[in-house]
Amino acid sequence: MGFPEIYLNQKAYRYFNILCLYQNDMWKFFVAFLVWRNKDNFIKGEFNDSFSNEFESNLLELLKAITIKFLNNKSNANEIKDLVFKMNVDLNQNKDFSYSKFLPETFFNDYCSGIKIDAKKVKYLLYLYAHLYDDFSSDIKNYKLEVEHILPKTWQNTNFDEWNETSHSQYLEQIGNKILLNKLTNIKCANNFFSLKQEKYKESQNSQEVRDLGNREDKIWSKADIEARNKAIEQALKNFINK
Repeated sequence: MGFPEIYLNQKAYRYFNILCLYQNDMWKFFVAFLVWRNKDNFIKGEFNDSFSNEFESNLLELLKAITIKFLNNKSNANEIKDLVFKMNVDLNQNKDFSYSKFLPETFFNDYCSGIKIDAKKVKYLLYLYAHLYDDFSSDIKNYKLEVEHILPKTWQNTNFDEWNETSHSQYLEQIGNKILLNKLTNIKCANNFFSLKQEKYKESQNSQEVRDLGNREDKIWSKADIEARNKAIEQALKNFINK
């Protein structure tokens, strides 16, 4: 497929970058079919508006479809392979895609429960949410990103606002307490309090959400903040799937 940044428009390229963080590569069969359908464009090196629109709209549908599988805990290689081959058939027959948009009421519970979730899964959701946060309006590099705990990972028995060791344990691993930072910035944040981390968040080159966290007036990171962000991520995912 060469270098997608050469032939994809901005939004399509951002969809592609999110897909690259998925837990398996079976989605690439759909992209390969898109390339085959547009092989004449690649041969001629002509990527007109029609080409751009086809890739943008179809990569968006692919991203929605595999995210639904992800949120339904059905994202193994066989599930995604079956999904993309069915999508290939629909696309080849010029039909609307027939994948299910069903999400159970409890689809997000584990991410808000405080149990530790596989970092690769959390990274995928946070990377998708970072794009949903600003409606895919900016590029966010998908490499050298690490999961940062806004509330520090290590409990410090000092002046910690409303926190104690028990509540720290309950809220630490909730997805609302996690963002993505590049490795260097993550190291600089270390185990600091929120007010000190904000100075580093302001410098984020990628994510508008991280910069907004850095620039907000409130210098305290509270239980209510984590709960509100849990809900914001959940609602953004619902809106994305259903729009």
